[in-house]
Amino acid sequence: MKRLALSVLAISLCFLNACSKPERESAPPTTPEPTATSELEPTPEPTLEPTPASEPTPEPTPEPTPEARTVHWEKIYADRSSWPSAVKVTRAVNFPVVMNGKTVGSVQIPAGSAVYLTGVSAEGATIKHRGNTATVAIADTTLEQQLLALADKSSAPTASPSEQTAAVPAATPRAVAPHPAPAKKPVSSPVSARPFDKVVRTEVVRQKRTRIAGGDYDDKTERIVLRIKMTNPDPSASFSNLQGSIYIFGESTTSRDVHRLHSVQTFQVPSLPPRGEFVFETKEIENGYDTTNAKWGYKYSGWILEVKDQAGEVLLVKSTTPVWEQNHAALSSLKELSHYGRRLEERPAPLSSRYNY
Repeated sequence: MKRLALSVLAISLCFLNACSKPERESAPPTTPEPTATSELEPTPEPTLEPTPASEPTPEPTPEPTPEARTVHWEKIYADRSSWPSAVKVTRAVNFPVVMNGKTVGSVQIPAGSAVYLTGVSAEGATIKHRGNTATVAIADTTLEQQLLALADKSSAPTASPSEQTAAVPAATPRAVAPHPAPAKKPVSSPVSARPFDKVVRTEVVRQKRTRIAGGDYDDKTERIVLRIKMTNPDPSASFSNLQGSIYIFGESTTSRDVHRLHSVQTFQVPSLPPRGEFVFETKEIENGYDTTNAKWGYKYSGWILEVKDQAGEVLLVKSTTPVWEQNHAALSSLKELSHYGRRLEERPAPLSSRYNY
């Protein structure tokens, strides 16, 4: 019992000592370390971005096929003002040589030769070369190509007034000294905007032929009178104060490349009203020649007609020989009874001129 009491006492003392001591500061709770888990986080599947839709490639727009160009020949036949004054032949052409109303032979010109155009009809093109006339198929000339080229030129697009104004930069305004108004140039036609040679039909016709006269049996005397007729078919266009000059030539019987200017005759056209006509006849020229063995003199070979307005501007040049038309700038220097070549260049007189009368 005594031992039991001592044991109880010892336990009580130990308890009292333990209660009298301050409590220890408790250690902060430890953060548990993360434990590795066997499960793996799921890997996100890649998101496919939508592929942009490709734009459709535009198909090239086919260019319009140009329409076949054609010439309305019915209108060309009726409208003489649309004819060119000269064309070229695309093949060799034979011209009949006519003397005293009879065909005495023929002369051939090569392809590419320039000839004067005097008529167009369903039968073909009537052409003239060195006073000789022939009718050939239109396809044997450059007429159709020339008409199509003229149509293309007239139908070429032009800029509208607004486009022309936009293309010109605005000018900076500045003071400008006043100038006197320019003098108005006199014009031959205040009404018609079309050129004279495209409106007026002009014809030159020889009135008289040759005859056998005096001396040798084959000596010939020719009397030359030309009739000039101008016709204005336009219902509104009028022309006035015009001056015409007609140059009449003869070809040497010994040197065919030499021409003598027989005469230059001028005339006035006071007025050519709408749907009006004007006629002028030249003074008669008498000329002798012989084309046989004893050759001498000059045989009539053709003419050149020039028409100017009051200001001296050339409105029309027409001739029996296209080469003369191309060299019409030399007309002002020509002198009567002088001698000239094919291009109107001055030439010496051939020896046969001593026999002329």
